[in-house]
Amino acid sequence: MSGSDTESMILAACEEQLARRTAWDEPPELLVVLRTGGAEPKAVPIPVSLAVWDAMPTAMVVLACAESFTQFGLIAGDSLVAVALRYEGFAITSESSPQAAEAIRRKRAGGSVPPNAEIPGRIEQRIISARDVHGRHYIASADRRSDGGATPVVSKVIGAAQQMTGAIPDALNALIAALRPPTAHQSGACADHL
Repeated sequence: MSGSDTESMILAACEEQLARRTAWDEPPELLVVLRTGGAEPKAVPIPVSLAVWDAMPTAMVVLACAESFTQFGLIAGDSLVAVALRYEGFAITSESSPQAAEAIRRKRAGGSVPPNAEIPGRIEQRIISARDVHGRHYIASADRRSDGGATPVVSKVIGAAQQMTGAIPDALNALIAALRPPTAHQSGACADHL
């Protein structure tokens, strides 16, 4: 299967995860995207207690899961195609409000800015961020409408050469490294599988 076929399938799995959400203000969800026997990739949740999501920032929960998987030798093996995180957040654009435009300007200049949730004109979003085993990142998002519904999902693939940085991409990188360490899938090493 070509890389573009795999990208399309992972992107479709991410889009499907967002499109089937009907409620807002949900806790995050950590997922592994698996492909078995040549079937289409399927997103499977990794159970994480609501108390854990409430106790730490989202990216820290993902890092804690990665550390736990490493400590206990849990790997997903060759069926793993990607890891993903579904969460909600706030986005701003320079057109959102004068305060948003100023926050964007200050952030680009290296200054401090308040969280997006505190900036007038912010847009609440459902987001799924994923990373595949080849280093590509996937982003899919849908904006909250005033009637409580969501706009159609918008998504894109970011190639491995354009590495994303930030708390969530870095946490997903750590998680995929924990679940599919190079020695496990290259040498056929034996470990406990998810």
